[in-house]
Amino acid sequence: MFGNIFTHSVLFFLLVQILASFHQTCNNCGQIDFNVEQRVQDRFLHDGRKLTTKIVKSDSECFVECSLDCRCMSFSVCEDSCQLNAGSRTLVKNSLRHKPGCSYYDFPPFESTCGPSSSPPRLCCLPSSPLCYNGATCIVNVTDATRRFQCQCPTGYYGSQCQIQDPRACLDYWTDEVKPISRKYTIVDSNGTLYDVFCDFDSEEGLVWTLFESFDLDGMVHLNGKPFTKDWPKNEHNLSWKLFRLPKSVMSEISSRSTFWRATCSYSLYGVDFRDYMRVRLSIVNPLTHDLAFLNEKCSTVDYINIKGTNCVNCTQMIFQRSNTMLFLRPNKSRLIGKCNFNTSKVEHRCDNGTYARHLGQYDVCSDPKYRCSKKTTSTTQFWFGAVKENYRNELDA
Repeated sequence: MFGNIFTHSVLFFLLVQILASFHQTCNNCGQIDFNVEQRVQDRFLHDGRKLTTKIVKSDSECFVECSLDCRCMSFSVCEDSCQLNAGSRTLVKNSLRHKPGCSYYDFPPFESTCGPSSSPPRLCCLPSSPLCYNGATCIVNVTDATRRFQCQCPTGYYGSQCQIQDPRACLDYWTDEVKPISRKYTIVDSNGTLYDVFCDFDSEEGLVWTLFESFDLDGMVHLNGKPFTKDWPKNEHNLSWKLFRLPKSVMSEISSRSTFWRATCSYSLYGVDFRDYMRVRLSIVNPLTHDLAFLNEKCSTVDYINIKGTNCVNCTQMIFQRSNTMLFLRPNKSRLIGKCNFNTSKVEHRCDNGTYARHLGQYDVCSDPKYRCSKKTTSTTQFWFGAVKENYRNELDA
Protein backbone atom coordinates (compact mmCIF):
# COMPACT_ATOMS: atom_id res chain seq x y z
CA MET A 1 0.00 0.00 0.00
CA PHE A 2 2.63 2.52 1.05
CA GLY A 3 4.71 1.76 -2.04
CA ASN A 4 2.04 3.29 -4.28
CA ILE A 5 0.87 6.14 -2.06
CA PHE A 6 4.28 7.52 -1.13
CA THR A 7 6.33 6.94 -4.27
CA HIS A 8 6.46 10.58 -5.29
CA SER A 9 5.17 12.66 -2.39
CA VAL A 10 3.96 12.23 1.16
CA LEU A 11 1.48 14.77 2.47
CA PHE A 12 2.27 15.00 6.14
CA PHE A 13 -1.34 15.55 7.12
CA LEU A 14 -2.07 11.90 6.24
CA LEU A 15 0.17 10.91 9.13
CA VAL A 16 -0.92 13.81 11.29
CA GLN A 17 -4.62 13.01 11.08
CA ILE A 18 -3.93 9.46 12.17
CA LEU A 19 -1.69 10.35 15.10
CA ALA A 20 -2.83 13.65 16.59
CA SER A 21 -4.54 16.99 16.18
CA PHE A 22 -2.45 20.16 16.11
CA HIS A 23 -2.79 23.74 17.19
CA GLN A 24 -2.62 25.30 13.71
CA THR A 25 -4.53 24.36 10.59
CA CYS A 26 -1.52 25.22 8.50
CA ASN A 27 0.34 22.30 9.97
CA ASN A 28 -2.00 19.99 8.10
CA CYS A 29 -0.97 21.22 4.67
CA GLY A 30 2.78 20.94 4.92
CA GLN A 31 4.46 18.13 3.07
CA ILE A 32 7.64 16.15 2.79
CA ASP A 33 8.44 15.20 -0.78
CA PHE A 34 10.05 11.82 -1.36
CA ASN A 35 11.47 11.18 -4.80
CA VAL A 36 13.20 7.93 -5.66
CA GLU A 37 15.31 9.85 -8.18
CA GLN A 38 17.10 11.54 -5.26
CA ARG A 39 18.68 8.28 -4.18
CA VAL A 40 22.42 7.65 -4.27
CA GLN A 41 22.67 4.36 -6.11
CA ASP A 42 24.87 1.47 -4.97
CA ARG A 43 25.67 3.19 -1.68
CA PHE A 44 24.76 2.77 1.98
CA LEU A 45 25.71 4.74 5.10
CA HIS A 46 28.56 3.35 7.19
CA ASP A 47 29.10 5.66 10.18
CA GLY A 48 28.05 3.81 13.33
CA ARG A 49 24.68 5.54 13.70
CA LYS A 50 22.34 2.76 12.62
CA LEU A 51 19.10 2.91 14.58
CA THR A 52 17.45 -0.28 13.38
CA THR A 53 16.89 -2.52 10.37
CA LYS A 54 13.44 -3.41 9.05
CA ILE A 55 12.11 -5.61 6.26
CA VAL A 56 10.26 -3.60 3.58
CA LYS A 57 8.75 -4.12 0.16
CA SER A 58 9.89 -0.83 -1.39
CA ASP A 59 12.06 2.24 -0.91
CA SER A 60 8.89 4.23 -0.25
CA GLU A 61 7.99 1.97 2.65
CA CYS A 62 11.45 2.52 4.13
CA PHE A 63 10.84 6.26 3.88
CA VAL A 64 7.66 5.86 5.91
CA GLU A 65 9.57 3.93 8.57
CA CYS A 66 12.09 6.78 8.74
CA SER A 67 9.26 9.33 8.93
CA LEU A 68 7.84 7.61 12.01
CA ASP A 69 11.16 7.57 13.91
CA CYS A 70 12.08 11.19 14.57
CA ARG A 71 15.69 10.27 15.29
CA CYS A 72 16.03 9.11 11.67
CA MET A 73 17.96 11.48 9.40
CA SER A 74 18.67 9.13 6.48
CA PHE A 75 17.99 5.60 5.33
CA SER A 76 19.48 2.93 3.11
CA VAL A 77 17.64 0.19 1.23
CA CYS A 78 19.45 -2.99 0.22
CA GLU A 79 17.00 -5.43 -1.40
CA ASP A 80 14.29 -5.86 1.26
CA SER A 81 16.43 -4.50 4.12
CA CYS A 82 15.69 -0.96 5.34
CA GLN A 83 18.38 0.62 7.53
CA LEU A 84 17.37 3.71 9.50
CA ASN A 85 20.21 6.05 10.47
CA ALA A 86 20.61 8.71 13.15
CA GLY A 87 23.31 10.27 10.97
CA SER A 88 23.74 11.27 7.34
CA ARG A 89 26.40 11.60 4.66
CA THR A 90 26.80 15.32 5.42
CA LEU A 91 27.98 14.68 8.99
CA VAL A 92 30.96 12.44 8.27
CA LYS A 93 33.20 12.66 5.21
CA ASN A 94 33.38 9.55 3.03
CA SER A 95 30.74 7.75 5.09
CA LEU A 96 28.94 6.30 2.07
CA ARG A 97 30.17 2.84 1.12
CA HIS A 98 29.74 1.00 -2.16
CA LYS A 99 27.38 -1.97 -2.31
CA PRO A 100 25.64 -2.98 -5.56
CA GLY A 101 21.86 -2.89 -5.35
CA CYS A 102 21.69 -0.53 -2.36
CA SER A 103 20.20 2.96 -2.38
CA TYR A 104 20.91 5.76 0.09
CA TYR A 105 18.48 8.62 0.85
CA ASP A 106 18.72 11.75 2.97
CA PHE A 107 15.50 12.36 4.86
CA PRO A 108 13.76 15.14 2.87
CA PRO A 109 13.09 18.52 4.51
CA PHE A 110 9.63 19.69 5.54
CA GLU A 111 8.08 22.09 3.03
CA SER A 112 5.21 24.33 4.02
CA THR A 113 2.30 24.87 1.63
CA CYS A 114 0.72 27.49 3.90
CA GLY A 115 3.29 30.25 3.77
CA PRO A 116 6.48 31.07 5.68
CA SER A 117 4.76 31.51 9.06
CA SER A 118 3.59 27.91 9.33
CA SER A 119 5.48 25.25 11.25
CA PRO A 120 5.74 21.49 10.80
CA PRO A 121 3.37 19.19 12.69
CA ARG A 122 4.45 18.22 16.18
CA LEU A 123 4.71 14.57 15.24
CA CYS A 124 8.13 14.31 16.89
CA CYS A 125 6.96 15.79 20.18
CA LEU A 126 3.80 13.84 20.98
CA PRO A 127 3.23 12.97 24.67
CA SER A 128 2.48 9.40 23.61
CA SER A 129 6.02 8.86 22.28
CA PRO A 130 8.42 10.96 24.39
CA LEU A 131 11.90 11.48 22.94
CA CYS A 132 13.16 13.82 25.66
CA TYR A 133 13.93 12.34 29.07
CA ASN A 134 14.17 13.51 32.68
CA GLY A 135 11.49 16.16 32.39
CA ALA A 136 12.96 17.83 29.31
CA THR A 137 10.86 19.87 26.88
CA CYS A 138 10.57 18.65 23.28
CA ILE A 139 10.66 21.24 20.48
CA VAL A 140 10.07 20.53 16.78
CA ASN A 141 13.17 21.59 14.86
CA VAL A 142 13.29 22.98 11.33
CA THR A 143 16.53 24.98 11.43
CA ASP A 144 19.05 22.19 12.06
CA ALA A 145 19.34 19.73 9.20
CA THR A 146 20.98 17.14 11.45
CA ARG A 147 17.95 16.54 13.70
CA ARG A 148 14.16 16.83 13.53
CA PHE A 149 13.57 17.71 17.17
CA GLN A 150 15.42 19.36 20.05
CA CYS A 151 15.24 18.76 23.77
CA GLN A 152 15.53 21.58 26.30
CA CYS A 153 17.20 19.86 29.22
CA PRO A 154 16.60 20.58 32.92
CA THR A 155 19.61 21.52 35.04
CA GLY A 156 22.11 18.70 35.39
CA TYR A 157 21.08 16.78 32.26
CA TYR A 158 22.72 16.86 28.85
CA GLY A 159 22.78 15.05 25.50
CA SER A 160 20.52 15.12 22.46
CA GLN A 161 17.68 13.58 24.50
CA CYS A 162 18.71 14.84 27.97
CA GLN A 163 19.65 11.30 28.89
CA ILE A 164 23.11 12.11 30.34
CA GLN A 165 23.63 13.35 33.89
CA ASP A 166 26.75 15.39 34.73
CA PRO A 167 29.09 14.15 31.94
CA ARG A 168 32.78 14.32 32.87
CA ALA A 169 34.16 13.65 29.37
CA CYS A 170 33.02 13.01 25.81
CA LEU A 171 32.95 9.28 26.53
CA ASP A 172 29.95 9.81 28.83
CA TYR A 173 27.84 10.95 25.87
CA TRP A 174 28.21 7.61 24.10
CA THR A 175 25.78 5.55 26.15
CA ASP A 176 24.57 3.01 23.58
CA GLU A 177 25.51 1.49 20.23
CA VAL A 178 24.44 4.60 18.28
CA LYS A 179 27.29 7.10 18.14
CA PRO A 180 26.55 10.72 19.07
CA ILE A 181 27.24 13.48 16.55
CA SER A 182 30.75 14.98 16.57
CA ARG A 183 30.31 18.57 17.80
CA LYS A 184 30.58 20.86 20.81
CA TYR A 185 29.35 19.47 24.14
CA THR A 186 29.25 20.47 27.79
CA ILE A 187 31.16 18.59 30.49
CA VAL A 188 30.99 19.06 34.26
CA ASP A 189 33.86 18.81 36.73
CA SER A 190 33.67 17.39 40.27
CA ASN A 191 32.77 20.85 41.60
CA GLY A 192 29.83 21.23 39.22
CA THR A 193 31.55 23.79 36.96
CA LEU A 194 30.58 23.61 33.28
CA TYR A 195 33.09 23.58 30.41
CA ASP A 196 32.80 23.59 26.63
CA VAL A 197 34.61 20.83 24.75
CA PHE A 198 34.59 19.46 21.23
CA CYS A 199 33.92 15.72 20.99
CA ASP A 200 35.10 13.67 18.01
CA PHE A 201 33.34 10.31 17.74
CA ASP A 202 34.09 9.65 14.07
CA SER A 203 37.75 9.89 13.12
CA GLU A 204 38.90 6.56 14.62
CA GLU A 205 36.54 3.63 15.13
CA GLY A 206 35.87 2.70 18.73
CA LEU A 207 37.63 5.79 20.12
CA VAL A 208 36.19 8.96 21.62
CA TRP A 209 38.34 12.10 21.50
CA THR A 210 37.96 15.06 23.88
CA LEU A 211 39.64 18.32 22.86
CA PHE A 212 41.73 19.89 25.62
CA GLU A 213 43.70 22.57 23.73
CA SER A 214 43.52 24.45 20.44
CA PHE A 215 45.30 27.57 19.18
CA ASP A 216 46.14 29.43 15.99
CA LEU A 217 49.41 31.23 15.32
CA ASP A 218 48.16 34.45 16.91
CA GLY A 219 46.76 32.62 19.93
CA MET A 220 50.01 30.74 20.49
CA VAL A 221 51.56 33.77 22.19
CA HIS A 222 49.26 33.13 25.17
CA LEU A 223 50.48 29.53 25.53
CA ASN A 224 54.08 29.64 24.33
CA GLY A 225 55.74 29.37 27.73
CA LYS A 226 53.04 27.25 29.32
CA PRO A 227 53.58 23.47 29.26
CA PHE A 228 50.69 21.14 30.02
CA THR A 229 52.24 20.55 33.44
CA LYS A 230 50.97 24.03 34.40
CA ASP A 231 47.39 25.11 35.00
CA TRP A 232 46.70 27.74 32.35
CA PRO A 233 43.06 27.63 31.16
CA LYS A 234 41.96 29.77 28.23
CA ASN A 235 38.36 30.26 26.99
CA GLU A 236 37.42 27.08 28.83
CA HIS A 237 33.78 28.18 29.02
CA ASN A 238 33.62 29.39 25.41
CA LEU A 239 35.22 26.97 22.98
CA SER A 240 37.32 28.61 20.26
CA TRP A 241 39.65 26.93 17.80
CA LYS A 242 41.78 30.09 17.93
CA LEU A 243 42.56 29.84 21.65
CA PHE A 244 41.27 27.21 24.03
CA ARG A 245 42.63 25.21 26.93
CA LEU A 246 40.97 23.34 29.77
CA PRO A 247 42.08 23.69 33.41
CA LYS A 248 44.67 21.10 34.40
CA SER A 249 42.32 19.51 36.93
CA VAL A 250 39.77 18.85 34.19
CA MET A 251 42.45 17.55 31.82
CA SER A 252 43.66 15.21 34.58
CA GLU A 253 40.17 13.81 35.10
CA ILE A 254 39.68 13.21 31.38
CA SER A 255 43.14 11.68 30.93
CA SER A 256 42.55 9.27 33.84
CA ARG A 257 39.85 7.61 31.71
CA SER A 258 41.82 7.78 28.45
CA THR A 259 44.35 5.56 26.70
CA PHE A 260 45.81 7.93 24.12
CA TRP A 261 46.49 11.55 23.35
CA ARG A 262 46.91 12.99 19.87
CA ALA A 263 47.75 16.18 18.00
CA THR A 264 45.98 17.37 14.85
CA CYS A 265 46.34 20.33 12.50
CA SER A 266 43.46 22.60 11.46
CA TYR A 267 40.83 20.05 12.47
CA SER A 268 37.93 22.38 11.69
CA LEU A 269 39.14 22.53 8.07
CA TYR A 270 40.51 19.05 7.37
CA GLY A 271 38.99 16.84 10.02
CA VAL A 272 41.29 13.87 10.57
CA ASP A 273 42.88 12.35 7.47
CA PHE A 274 46.07 11.44 9.39
CA ARG A 275 48.27 13.96 7.60
CA ASP A 276 50.27 16.18 9.99
CA TYR A 277 49.08 14.06 12.88
CA MET A 278 50.52 12.24 15.90
CA ARG A 279 49.06 9.70 18.34
CA VAL A 280 50.79 8.57 21.54
CA ARG A 281 49.88 6.27 24.42
CA LEU A 282 49.50 8.00 27.77
CA SER A 283 51.37 5.11 29.37
CA ILE A 284 54.45 6.14 27.37
CA VAL A 285 54.19 9.95 27.46
CA ASN A 286 51.65 11.84 29.54
CA PRO A 287 51.70 15.51 28.49
CA LEU A 288 50.40 16.53 31.93
CA THR A 289 53.57 15.24 33.61
CA HIS A 290 56.11 15.00 30.78
CA ASP A 291 59.36 16.98 31.19
CA LEU A 292 62.12 16.38 28.65
CA ALA A 293 65.08 17.93 30.46
CA PHE A 294 68.15 19.08 28.54
CA LEU A 295 70.33 16.45 30.22
CA ASN A 296 67.83 13.64 29.74
CA GLU A 297 66.68 14.04 26.17
CA LYS A 298 65.42 10.73 24.84
CA CYS A 299 63.21 9.29 22.14
CA SER A 300 59.65 8.19 22.87
CA THR A 301 57.63 5.59 20.98
CA VAL A 302 54.59 6.97 19.17
CA ASP A 303 51.73 4.87 17.78
CA TYR A 304 51.66 6.89 14.57
CA ILE A 305 53.14 10.11 13.27
CA ASN A 306 52.80 11.93 9.94
CA ILE A 307 54.62 15.06 8.83
CA LYS A 308 53.65 16.36 5.39
CA GLY A 309 52.88 12.85 4.15
CA THR A 310 55.95 11.12 5.56
CA ASN A 311 54.80 8.74 8.27
CA CYS A 312 55.68 5.77 10.42
CA VAL A 313 54.01 3.36 12.87
CA ASN A 314 55.41 2.47 16.30
CA CYS A 315 58.53 4.53 15.71
CA THR A 316 60.39 6.98 17.93
CA GLN A 317 60.48 10.76 18.18
CA MET A 318 61.61 13.27 20.81
CA ILE A 319 58.66 15.10 22.36
CA PHE A 320 59.89 18.36 23.85
CA GLN A 321 58.27 20.01 26.86
CA ARG A 322 60.02 21.73 29.74
CA SER A 323 58.99 23.84 32.70
CA ASN A 324 59.06 27.02 30.61
CA THR A 325 58.14 25.77 27.13
CA MET A 326 55.00 24.46 25.49
CA LEU A 327 54.97 20.98 24.00
CA PHE A 328 56.53 20.78 20.51
CA LEU A 329 58.53 18.59 18.13
CA ARG A 330 61.95 19.16 16.55
CA PRO A 331 62.23 16.42 13.92
CA ASN A 332 65.70 17.48 12.76
CA LYS A 333 67.15 17.30 16.27
CA SER A 334 65.32 14.06 17.01
CA ARG A 335 66.89 12.43 13.97
CA LEU A 336 70.44 13.78 14.23
CA ILE A 337 71.00 14.27 17.97
CA GLY A 338 68.46 11.94 19.54
CA LYS A 339 68.99 9.21 16.92
CA CYS A 340 65.23 8.55 16.88
CA ASN A 341 64.20 6.21 14.07
CA PHE A 342 61.50 8.33 12.37
CA ASN A 343 63.33 9.44 9.23
CA THR A 344 62.22 13.01 8.54
CA SER A 345 65.17 14.03 6.36
CA LYS A 346 62.95 14.67 3.31
CA VAL A 347 60.41 16.87 5.11
CA GLU A 348 62.59 18.98 7.42
CA HIS A 349 62.22 22.70 6.69
CA ARG A 350 65.08 25.11 7.34
CA CYS A 351 64.29 28.77 7.97
CA ASP A 352 66.33 31.79 6.93
CA ASN A 353 67.62 32.16 10.50
CA GLY A 354 69.39 28.80 10.17
CA THR A 355 67.13 26.85 12.51
CA TYR A 356 64.79 24.02 11.58
CA ALA A 357 61.01 24.10 11.82
CA ARG A 358 59.15 23.22 14.99
CA HIS A 359 55.94 21.22 14.90
CA LEU A 360 52.89 21.31 17.19
CA GLY A 361 54.18 24.49 18.84
CA GLN A 362 56.94 27.13 19.03
CA TYR A 363 56.21 28.23 15.47
CA ASP A 364 57.63 31.67 16.26
CA VAL A 365 61.15 30.16 16.28
CA CYS A 366 60.80 28.59 12.84
CA SER A 367 57.63 27.50 11.05
CA ASP A 368 57.09 25.36 7.97
CA PRO A 369 54.71 27.00 5.42
CA LYS A 370 53.77 23.55 4.07
CA TYR A 371 52.85 22.09 7.47
CA ARG A 372 49.10 22.32 8.10
CA CYS A 373 49.48 23.66 11.64
CA SER A 374 51.61 26.60 10.51
CA LYS A 375 50.65 27.34 6.88
CA LYS A 376 49.14 30.72 7.77
CA THR A 377 48.09 32.74 10.80
CA THR A 378 44.65 31.14 10.82
CA SER A 379 46.06 27.59 10.90
CA THR A 380 45.34 25.79 14.16
CA THR A 381 46.88 23.08 16.35
CA GLN A 382 44.77 20.74 18.51
CA PHE A 383 45.47 18.34 21.37
CA TRP A 384 43.02 15.62 22.39
CA PHE A 385 42.64 12.79 24.90
CA GLY A 386 41.32 9.53 23.43
CA ALA A 387 39.24 6.97 25.33
CA VAL A 388 38.31 3.49 24.17
CA LYS A 389 34.59 2.76 23.95
CA GLU A 390 34.16 -0.46 25.94
CA ASN A 391 32.31 -3.34 24.30
CA TYR A 392 32.32 -1.43 21.03
CA ARG A 393 30.70 -3.50 18.31
CA ASN A 394 30.76 -2.66 14.64
CA GLU A 395 27.08 -2.51 13.72
CA LEU A 396 27.67 -0.81 10.40
CA ASP A 397 26.86 -3.52 7.87
CA ALA A 398 23.72 -2.90 5.89
